[in-house]
Amino acid sequence: APQESSAQSAAAHSGGFYYTVQRGDTLYGIARYYGVSAQAILDANGIYNPNHIYVGQRLLIPGAQAPAPAPAPAPGC
Repeated sequence: APQESSAQSAAAHSGGFYYTVQRGDTLYGIARYYGVSAQAILDANGIYNPNHIYVGQRLLIPGAQAPAPAPAPAPGC
């Protein structure tokens, strides 16, 4: 299993969460959506080039709360 860096560990315990990059995502779009700076995501994940994220990558989103899970569909719908 990958080891968390001390920055990742600290952010995870101070309200951060992990987001898995989806097709079409950009670092700046993810940052804007979760209300954090792109630089904060770069720093928390040890990324130096914001253009080098890839589908399936797990990014620590520091200082943000994970979105609530989508509600289950109603029976019979």
